[in-house]
Amino acid sequence: MNLSDFAQRCGYWPEKEEVVRARLDALGLLVTCRRCKGTGRYEQNPLDHTCYGCAGRGKKLPPLTARLAATIRLRVEGGALRPYFAELAILMQKVRDSRSDPPG
Repeated sequence: MNLSDFAQRCGYWPEKEEVVRARLDALGLLVTCRRCKGTGRYEQNPLDHTCYGCAGRGKKLPPLTARLAATIRLRVEGGALRPYFAELAILMQKVRDSRSDPPG
């Protein structure tokens, strides 16, 4: 199951899979990649040393199960994403402010 299917199953309809990944990370549900031990780099990859187990992120999704979906639903309903959304709102406001500042 890919992230979009997983998001749909959990009641999310974000347009980008990275949004789902960020939210799962905020919920503490991503796991450290065992291949690269969380560094995102894998020295056995002679091309660019990127860990393809986690796409260079250092964290990856646990197996997508009904139990994980239930855990996500409980955490979201319990407000576990409030700090994530608060931080996101601050960052978005900073972007808006930087765009409205006159050059100079």
